[in-house]
Amino acid sequence: GVPVAAEGPLSAWHVAAKARGVPAPDEKGFAVGESTVPLVWRSQYVAAVLGTPSEEVRLACADKGIELVAFAEDLGDVDASFTRLLKLLGRDA
Repeated sequence: GVPVAAEGPLSAWHVAAKARGVPAPDEKGFAVGESTVPLVWRSQYVAAVLGTPSEEVRLACADKGIELVAFAEDLGDVDASFTRLLKLLGRDA
């Protein structure tokens, strides 16, 4: 997997997240092998990815005790994902 550029789906995700009151993720994602998990909240042990995470990413998150939330890459139906993310971050959706 290649790191997701700051444009496109990721910037759209940030706009949607902000509108829902999601706190900003850490400035730096974390690297897993060749991939980068771009959206990480280290203090809450939560991470989010766009699209289906690779097995490598899922295992690395599980290994670190990080809850991983996957969002549809096209940001189509993301309400359930945002609700789960907000709950994991201790916010009411």
